[in-house]
Amino acid sequence: MWRDYDPATVPPDYQGYYARDQRLASGPHPGEPTPREVREEGTKFCVGTPAECVRFLKLYEAMGIEEAILLCAVGPARHEEVLHTLRLFGEEVIPHFQPKEARAAVA
Repeated sequence: MWRDYDPATVPPDYQGYYARDQRLASGPHPGEPTPREVREEGTKFCVGTPAECVRFLKLYEAMGIEEAILLCAVGPARHEEVLHTLRLFGEEVIPHFQPKEARAAVA
């Protein structure tokens, strides 16, 4: 989002977002996990194929977690990559889950 954006014109209430996004785009910093470490830990974040995301979210669902936040535009992801991620999530992950009311009606 901030590519080719003049930092001097970032509105004051967006300065924090701008600084965070620039930091994320520049890669891991000392003390921060690498993408590989995040993937290997596998308990806080889901990074992987749609099947891996379904498995991860099913574990969370079993623990009573009802909401998740999809972060697919973090760092240097190109627009096409973000759209591809959203498409995969919508077509291959979401169909494995139903709203709570629909689950109760089926049971």
